[in-house]
Amino acid sequence: MTYQQIRRSDFSIIGTPGRPHHAVDGWPDEALRDLDGTDERFGLRGTAFWPVEVSEPAFDPDTQALTAEVTGLVLDKKGFRFTGTWGVRALTTDEIAARNPVPAQVSAAQASIILNDDGLLDRVDAIVAGMHRSVQLWYARANFWERSSPYVVGIGLMLDLTDADLDDKFRRAARRL
Repeated sequence: MTYQQIRRSDFSIIGTPGRPHHAVDGWPDEALRDLDGTDERFGLRGTAFWPVEVSEPAFDPDTQALTAEVTGLVLDKKGFRFTGTWGVRALTTDEIAARNPVPAQVSAAQASIILNDDGLLDRVDAIVAGMHRSVQLWYARANFWERSSPYVVGIGLMLDLTDADLDDKFRRAARRL
């Protein structure tokens, strides 16, 4: 449980939300509400630890992560508690890649939908039409597109797509259908 220490005289916040002071860790919430009777040696007289009910904010788990920081603390004097939300931070490029691995393959239908969504399907059709018969047969009959396929890499190059662009298209395609 997360707690916020306050001064009882004016309800001002002391520190940041977290575990209660070691001297009172494990005490029930009712005992933590008003520490006026606490032994002076702990330095807690006149303070209190009130629970913080922390909710999860809306965030995109593909590009963001929750932090241990509690934001938007709101004091509820009658309820002897605080409310707040967990903080959110942007994921690094490496963290995003780890959370969203590039699929080794997607179905031909998924690939076609993404190419169409991105306005590239007609260009791919034209590129393939001008290539060797083996590429045309693969394009017309493949059930799956392998990310490592030389055909996929070659078409990507002809579309001026980077490896990162192709990875993104494969990730997005995998979420379709």
